[in-house]
Amino acid sequence: MAVWAASFPLFCFGTFMIGSSNGFAQQYRFAAAELADDRFRAKAISLVLAGGVISGMFGLEAAKWSRDLFSPVLFAGCFAMVVALQLAAATLLTFVRLPAPPPRDPIRGSGRPLGQIVRQPLFVVALLCGMVGYGVMSLVMTATPIAMIGCGFAFTDAAFVIQWHILGMYGPSFFTGHLIARFGLTPILLTGAALLLACCGINLAGLAEGNFWVANLLLGIGWNFLFIGGTTLLTRTYAPEERAKVQALNDFTIFGTSTLSSFSSGALLAGFGWQTVQLTVMPFVAVAAAAILWMALNSTRRTPSYAGQ
Repeated sequence: MAVWAASFPLFCFGTFMIGSSNGFAQQYRFAAAELADDRFRAKAISLVLAGGVISGMFGLEAAKWSRDLFSPVLFAGCFAMVVALQLAAATLLTFVRLPAPPPRDPIRGSGRPLGQIVRQPLFVVALLCGMVGYGVMSLVMTATPIAMIGCGFAFTDAAFVIQWHILGMYGPSFFTGHLIARFGLTPILLTGAALLLACCGINLAGLAEGNFWVANLLLGIGWNFLFIGGTTLLTRTYAPEERAKVQALNDFTIFGTSTLSSFSSGALLAGFGWQTVQLTVMPFVAVAAAAILWMALNSTRRTPSYAGQ
């Protein structure tokens, strides 16, 4: 409606509603984690996120051919596709049957105080991994199409790079859980941080299409390792009756960081340039890597794991 009416406030409201829908969809990974045992938990979270591969293959291709669907009103067709996809998701959800919680499952008002939970070292590292992974990914990814168009590349070139970025985000999900089970959380989290630093290095090395492509692919894989690893680590920090408030705080903080990154991206790019965008995020990645190493070095002082109880 906003595109047809050329109303920017209505357009912002519409995209706000899409974002709110995505917030609900983020709970799918926690639902999968709570239904899995300790050995399968990382794989369950990973496989849920693997569904994003479809968005990388289908979503951007659909955007290309649907943007002119209601020509001369550009992009109205893209949002018509969003309507169809959301209706399809709602239809699928009607067939999902999750076990009901026990009649006296104490979801609210019990368990440890939230302040005590967030002081756990494992919680701090898990939250930091999620914040840095999502924040860096949002900032660099948001700036990439603008930077590419500013360098003279076409819309289809930018769409190609973002398509591979999305594949990098979700494609590894088919095996990230297996990698965590085989090598442990610490190596996967550190690899994720290293890939984000490599992304920034490649972006600093040049402005060719190949630089944008490889950097955004590594950006997606690095996000995948940090986000899935951080979520898996988070599930070890709370008891069942504490899960609602801990998951809510985790996602509020992570996606709040993502929001700030998205808002800051354009201002950083326009005011200071593409190189500054890369240099800005690198210290945050270094802090996350240091926290992961600290966790590994202090692994003998274990925080009790509540997963599966």
